[in-house]
Amino acid sequence: LPMSELAGLSLVTGVVVAEVLADLGLRGHQLKWPNDVQFDGRKLAGVLVEASGEAEGPSTAVIGIGVNLRLSDTHGAEIGQPWTDLARISEVQISRNRLAGMLIDRLIGSCRLYATHQLRPFVDRWKSFDRLIGQTVKVISGKRVTHGVYRGIASTGALMLEDRNGLRECHAGEVSLHKGKGVDA
Repeated sequence: LPMSELAGLSLVTGVVVAEVLADLGLRGHQLKWPNDVQFDGRKLAGVLVEASGEAEGPSTAVIGIGVNLRLSDTHGAEIGQPWTDLARISEVQISRNRLAGMLIDRLIGSCRLYATHQLRPFVDRWKSFDRLIGQTVKVISGKRVTHGVYRGIASTGALMLEDRNGLRECHAGEVSLHKGKGVDA
């Protein structure tokens, strides 16, 4: 695919991670746009996609997935944000090898589906795990900070933000829950 069509891969990968964790018995975990899996507002897993290639294709994507299986408090302190791990939140003992195998298997199939249908087959699956829907959020993109109500994801994978000026798509940025009231321009 061309580089411009790879933007949704982090969302696809997040869906895969969330579904695999559910298949392994975890409940209550959620997705935070664009690339985090959280449990009770704490980071459980993250996704990083690096792409290279030609603008019109072909391109290559390297997908990295980090899942906190069992972290010591010392290592957890290095994360720099609230975190948790599977050992703390799941009564089911999850094997690292089984988890890795399931993620790889599911990700291969999902990448093939994405290559032919883009993000469409994944949007509703994302919604079933969406942590922020309907909440007031802060989106930081470069020096710009925007507050608004998170309205889900667009078919392109962009974050849909409603503010005083209406509904807009945000294609990049750091998102967090906004503790204040109201929305910005």
